[in-house]
Amino acid sequence: MKKKLFFAFGPLIIAVMIVGIIFLTPANSAITNNKVLEQASSSMADTVIQGSDLTKSALKQSEYIPFFGSSELSRFSPFHPSVLSYKYDRDYTPFLIGAPGTQSLMHYAIMNNSQQALTNKKMVFIISPQWFVENGVKEDYFAAHFSKLQLYHWMMHTKKVTAYEQYYAKRLLQFENIQNSPTMKENLQQIMHGTALSEKQVRDLKLEYRVLNREDRLFGTMNMRASNNLSKIHDFENMLPTTENQQEWLALANELGAKETSSNDLGISNDFYNKNLKDRIETLKDKQQNLDYTKGPEFADFQLVLNQIAAQNADVLFIIPPINEKWSDYTGLSQEMVQQFATKITTQLNEQGFYHVADFTKKSAEPYFMQDTIHLGWRGWIDVDKALQSFIKDTTKPQYQMDDNYLSEAWQQQ
Repeated sequence: MKKKLFFAFGPLIIAVMIVGIIFLTPANSAITNNKVLEQASSSMADTVIQGSDLTKSALKQSEYIPFFGSSELSRFSPFHPSVLSYKYDRDYTPFLIGAPGTQSLMHYAIMNNSQQALTNKKMVFIISPQWFVENGVKEDYFAAHFSKLQLYHWMMHTKKVTAYEQYYAKRLLQFENIQNSPTMKENLQQIMHGTALSEKQVRDLKLEYRVLNREDRLFGTMNMRASNNLSKIHDFENMLPTTENQQEWLALANELGAKETSSNDLGISNDFYNKNLKDRIETLKDKQQNLDYTKGPEFADFQLVLNQIAAQNADVLFIIPPINEKWSDYTGLSQEMVQQFATKITTQLNEQGFYHVADFTKKSAEPYFMQDTIHLGWRGWIDVDKALQSFIKDTTKPQYQMDDNYLSEAWQQQ
C-alpha cells in the first residue's frame, strides 16, 4: 500500500519540492551574458521595465548609460542614440528604459530598485510634456507597468519614513490594483501615516519577494526575445556616412523627413498618420484647446525621481521635447501653455541643482524635428546627440539642494 501511495503521489511531492527549492533559495542576481544584456538594452520589454536582474546587471557596467523616457525611445531612425552609438563605436551604449505610459512613478520605482547600480552614474531623462495632465498617469498605464517586485523592494528597504515615502505611499493608494491587494494596501497606509514596516512585516514580504525575484531571474528574458529593435538599429546604421559628419546628417535627415511625411501636411510620418489619424483627422480639429500641462500630480511624482537621483548622486541630462507646431495649430493646443510648462519644470530642476537641461520646446516649427505629433524625429535626435556629447564630456560634479515644497499641492497647481 505504501509503495502504491508513493508511486501515486511521490512524483508530485518531489516536483513541488524542486519548485520550492528553485523559487525560495537565494539567487546570485548578476547576469553576465553580454549578448543578453545587449539585447535587453534596446528591447524596451516589460521585463526590463518591471524586473530587476537585467536592468541592474547592465547598469552596473560602465558602458551602459540609462535613457529614461516613454514611447519616444521606440522611434528609431538613423539618428536615434542607439544607432549612433553602434555606428560610430562610441564608448557607451544607451540602455532604453521606457514604453508608452512609463512616467515618473514607474521611473522612480526602477531607480530605487537599481540604486547601487545608478550611484554616481551619468543618465539621460526625457521629460514628455503630455505626462503632466490634470490627473497624472492614467490608471491603465499604471496597471500595465506596475511592478510588485519593485514595490516590495521599496517597502522592505524603507527604514525611515520621510515626506517622500509618505507621498509615494499616498499616491500609490490612489490606484485600483493597489486597493485590490489587502497586503499592499495595509502596508502602504502604514507608511503613508509615517511608520515604517515592522520586522515581522518585512519578514512576511521577504518570502514573496524571493519568489518574485527568482521568477524574474528565470523568465526575465522571455518576452525580450520577441523584440527586433536590435535588428532595426543595425539596419539604420547602414544609412549613415562612414564617419560622423553633421552636414551629411542634416542632409539625410531632411531627405528622410520629406520622404516619410509625404502623405500629409502636418509633418507627421506616413506610417503614424495612416495608422492612427487618417480615418479620424477631421474629428480632431480644435480638440486640444483645453489641454493644460502646467498643473497636476506629475510635478510631485517627478520630484520623487529628482530626490532619488540626488540620493544616488547621479548626473542627469534632462531633455524636454517640443510639440509639433503644425499639429498644435490644427488641434488648438496652446504653444504658449507649453512654454509655461517648460518654464515651470526647468525652475523645479534648476532651483535644486539640476542644470543639465536641453529644452527643445521652442523648436516646435523646425521641419522634421518631430517624427509625428509629440515624438522626436530625424533632426530632433541630431540635436539630442549634440546635447548628449557635451554632457558626457562635462566632468563637473553635481551639487543638489532638495526642496520638499516641490511635493506640495500648491506647487502641483501653481
